[in-house]
Amino acid sequence: MSNTRFESERIVILGGTSGIGLATAERAAADGATVIVASSGAERIDAALERLPASAEGYTVDVRREEQIRDLFSRLGSFDPRWRSSSPRFASTPSRPAWYAATCGGR
Repeated sequence: MSNTRFESERIVILGGTSGIGLATAERAAADGATVIVASSGAERIDAALERLPASAEGYTVDVRREEQIRDLFSRLGSFDPRWRSSSPRFASTPSRPAWYAATCGGR
């Protein structure tokens, strides 16, 4: 029996192509979410998409470049901001706008 806890939700996972990020993407997909993963490596995205349902999407993004993050979220439209990064590099700082901290995690 499949779990539908996140049915009809779109969840974006930065760094969702390996390790804990990929495990989170797999679990969210198993729980009914449409998963969107982003990583700097196209090969990692392709490998992750092979493990995820056909509804999953993958985007190449360098998370160190704010304009690429902004462009990604602008292309994606609506999503459900359930997951946040635990990486300190996504912390809010005076040089990062509020949307960045809110969508990329850490405050």
